[in-house]
Amino acid sequence: MPKPISRRDLIIALRTFGWTGPFAGKRHQYLVKEGKRLTIPNPHSSDIDWSLTKQIIAQAEIARAEWDVATGRQTTTQPQKDT
Repeated sequence: MPKPISRRDLIIALRTFGWTGPFAGKRHQYLVKEGKRLTIPNPHSSDIDWSLTKQIIAQAEIARAEWDVATGRQTTTQPQKDT
């Protein structure tokens, strides 16, 4: 199961995909890429749950495999050996 991510790490990872910011909004900060605006959660004491991160990367149109590589959370599965 994927792990939660800190807000700082979320922003760093999104920047690797070309998003710039964060910029101040009315209630939340946001990132910008090619005219698209991506709202990010406000800073809190705990990490961002994977379910919310999943929604954010879907809005950013980033494939899950690409996200895993960018965040260093890539899981590799080894083929099973026939015995």
